[in-house]
Amino acid sequence: MLQFEETQLIHNQVFDLDNGTYEVKYKVDTDETAMIWVYYENENKEYEQIRGSPFSATFDKSCTGKSGTMEGDSLQKYITENLDQISNYLEKTRENIYIKDMEGWTDDVDKLLKIKKNLHTINERRDEIYLTLDMIEQTLRHLEELQISKGKDISKTRNLKQTQKTLH
Repeated sequence: MLQFEETQLIHNQVFDLDNGTYEVKYKVDTDETAMIWVYYENENKEYEQIRGSPFSATFDKSCTGKSGTMEGDSLQKYITENLDQISNYLEKTRENIYIKDMEGWTDDVDKLLKIKKNLHTINERRDEIYLTLDMIEQTLRHLEELQISKGKDISKTRNLKQTQKTLH
């Protein structure tokens, strides 16, 4: 279901790609931000939201050509920005956690509190980061299937996932 803030349904088409994934196509003619709820039917015939749902999508009528499509520049910009943000966050976090490798860290209460704060922040953001990296990885795999090579980004995504695991 696609919905605007004013609860407006958007016409869409859902395609089963017969590989465990679905493609949803829709078009919006106004500048809007929409919330997208994605459900699946579980073994009890009940509908449940998938992990990460609802998703938000921003529509910009000034986008032309492929800019607003899966193959467009906007998606690549989103992927690059998110991978860079996560990479920077994990690097800074690693530096702050491994402050314990410095001499005299056990005698410095401020350093101990900083380590504790960073460990707490990692735990709070863990699911958010995993979800973002999973979504990016799935998107990149889809782009590879379309012969839009994104091998470098897939590799970076996997490396960031591994880095995230080592921080716990």
